[in-house]
Amino acid sequence: MFNFDLSSLGFSDDEFEIDGIYYSKIKNNSVSVVSSNWPFLCCVNIFESDYIGAIQIPASITHNNTIYSVIKINDSAFEGCKKLSKITIPNSVLEIGRNAFKGCISLRNLVIPNSITQIKDSAFEGCEKLSKITIPNSVLEIGRNAFKDCISLKNLAIPESITQINDSAFEGCEKLSKITIPNSVLEIGQNAFKDCISLRNLTISESITKIRNSTFSCCSSLTNITIPNSHIVFRSPKQPKTTRNNQT
Repeated sequence: MFNFDLSSLGFSDDEFEIDGIYYSKIKNNSVSVVSSNWPFLCCVNIFESDYIGAIQIPASITHNNTIYSVIKINDSAFEGCKKLSKITIPNSVLEIGRNAFKGCISLRNLVIPNSITQIKDSAFEGCEKLSKITIPNSVLEIGRNAFKDCISLKNLAIPESITQINDSAFEGCEKLSKITIPNSVLEIGQNAFKDCISLRNLTISESITKIRNSTFSCCSSLTNITIPNSHIVFRSPKQPKTTRNNQT
């Protein structure tokens, strides 16, 4: 058995830090933002993340006389940053990775740039103080658990670009009171709005073809549901497949 000081370990030539933000080279003069604990992700008993307060990610950086474009926020880059209160994401970023901001319990407001096409699984799961989200028209898909347990989320506008809302995307968003699902959405995943206990009004678009198991389970305040004159398949684990063609 041997002991050594992990804090003395440095980054490789492909990882570096500039102005308190850590980067990893990808290719073609581009980089991704990575965890300040990289490469010891999730070793929370050893390291505490350096990402605190307000963080502004630049569109480009210069390292060793080379200019790099910041095009990605890596998986788990800010996961568990409990003191991160604000994040500014530039339009150069094309991808927000899985678990990127999971458990950022002090993050309050978020503007997602119009360069993003997909919000990946659990990207903002457990951001307890996140009360407002702006999702741009560039986003095509909201991943599994993307905003699960964002218990302060009140305002949400789903843009016309979204085609799929995946499983548990907004599960446990206790303060979400109204949702309009645009015509672009074709499928809503299992448990997508489960336990949204403040949800009162729901309008389902004419384009929806499939609503999966327990999508609106335990929405105890839901009093008004508008279902269009379209061919919607409802799936339940305990009941046979049924079809609705009317309004309720």
